[in-house]
Amino acid sequence: MLHPISSYSIYKNYDPPPMNVWVVVTAPVRIDLAGGWSDTPPIAYEHGGKVVNLAVKIDGKVGQYITNHFEQRECKRDHTNSRQNKATSMRKSTTYIKVTILPEKPELLSLCNCHVRLSSCFIRKSREIILTTSGLSSYNSQTITSLSEILTYSDPTTRFALLKACLICSEVICETGDLNEQLEKFGGGVEIVARSDVPQGSGLGVSSILAGTLLIALAALRGRVYDSESLIYAVLKVEQMMTTGGGWQDQVGGLIPGIKYGYSEAKAPLTVSWTQIPISPSFLQTFESRLVLIYTGKSRLAKNLLNTVIERWRVRDADLVKVFDQLTREAESVVEGLRSESLTKIGTYLSSYHSLKHFLSSPNNEPPTIPALLASLNPLSHGLALCGAGGGGFLFALLKEGIRIEDIQEIVKRIENDIKGNECTESVNMNVYRVQIDFEEVIAKWEQ
Repeated sequence: MLHPISSYSIYKNYDPPPMNVWVVVTAPVRIDLAGGWSDTPPIAYEHGGKVVNLAVKIDGKVGQYITNHFEQRECKRDHTNSRQNKATSMRKSTTYIKVTILPEKPELLSLCNCHVRLSSCFIRKSREIILTTSGLSSYNSQTITSLSEILTYSDPTTRFALLKACLICSEVICETGDLNEQLEKFGGGVEIVARSDVPQGSGLGVSSILAGTLLIALAALRGRVYDSESLIYAVLKVEQMMTTGGGWQDQVGGLIPGIKYGYSEAKAPLTVSWTQIPISPSFLQTFESRLVLIYTGKSRLAKNLLNTVIERWRVRDADLVKVFDQLTREAESVVEGLRSESLTKIGTYLSSYHSLKHFLSSPNNEPPTIPALLASLNPLSHGLALCGAGGGGFLFALLKEGIRIEDIQEIVKRIENDIKGNECTESVNMNVYRVQIDFEEVIAKWEQ
C-alpha cells in the first residue's frame, strides 16, 4: 500500500529549459552492505526494513547510464482553421514513440583509470515522443502510434516497460484521453534515450536507479524538482506499476549520496527514512582502498526468486522469519561498525549477510564461478557478499591490508581459465573493478 502519487509528488517550480537545451541527469549505482530483502513489500510493511548501502562510481565504464533526451518543439497549429478543421488536423498529425536498443559495446567492460557515474539522462523538448535504450543487448527498435501501446507497462516482460511506466508515473502522459491531444496540451513530445551497460540481474539496483534518473529528467522538462523523499516513493510506485514488486533500498542506495542507513517501520502506508553515516576522511580513504567489485560472469539466474521468498513469507516459514530478524538486526551492527570505523566488524557482518542471502536465494542455481571465488577470496578479505538479491551478478569484497587488486585479478583470471578449460561448463567473462563512494547530489543539469 502506497500513498497516492498526488500526495507525495512534491515539486518546487522553476522555469523549464528553453528549446534545444539538454537536461542531463547522472547517478551512481548502489552496493548493499546489510539488510537487503527486508525493504521488499509486503515484508517491509509487516516486518519493517533496515538496510545499509553505498552510492558508488565504478572504475571503468561498466555499469549503467541512462540517456534521456527530450526534444520538444512547439506543435504547429493553423490558427486560421475553423474548430472542426483544427480537430481534423490534429487527428491526422503524426505522433509516435520510437524505441531503439543500440548494438552491444563489450569494450565498455574494460578497466580504465577514471571513476564514472553509471546512470545518465539527456533531455530536451520535440513534436514526437521517442524512446531509445542501449546497452549490452542487440539492436531493436519500435515505433508506437497509440496510447494503448504505452499502457503495456504493467507487463515487465514488455520491451521498454520501465520507460513507459515513468512517462505515466510522471504524469507527462495520462492513461486516458487522446495521445495527440495530450501532446498538444503538453506543448510537444518527449524523446528518451536510455542506456545500461550493466547486465540485467547485476545486483547493483540498475532498474530502480534508471527509473529515478528518468523521473528527475521528466520533472525537469516541466520545470519541476522532486524532493528526495518523493523521488524514493515515485520509483517504488513505478516498480509496483510494472508489477515487479521491488523494494526501496535500490533508489535510496543510488539516488541518495554517500553511505546510508535506510529504514521503514512495520506499517502501511509505507514510510521510508534514512540517515547518512559520516566517516572520517582517513577511514574513507582506507575503506575505499579495500573495496573491490567483481563481476562473476553470470547474471542472477533465479527468475522467480522474489515470488518464492514472498510466498514463504506469507505462510510465515519459521526459518525465513528468523532470517529477516537477523537481517535487520545485523544492519544495525554494520552501522555501528561504520561509526566505530572497524573494517573487521563490517567484514564479519558482510560475510554473514552473504550467508543469509544464500539461504534466501536458490543455491543450486548459482554460477560455478561463485563457490570458486568464495573459496579463493575468503582468506584475503575481511568479508564479502554478492550484491543485490544474490544468485549471480557482482560480488563485493572488503580486502585485508596488503592485498592488491592485481592479486584479485590473478585469482579471477585463473578461475576464468579453469572454467573455460572445462568442456562441460559454459565459458564466462569475469572482471575486477575498484569503486569510489559517490557523495554528489543527483540533480538535473542543462547543457547546450
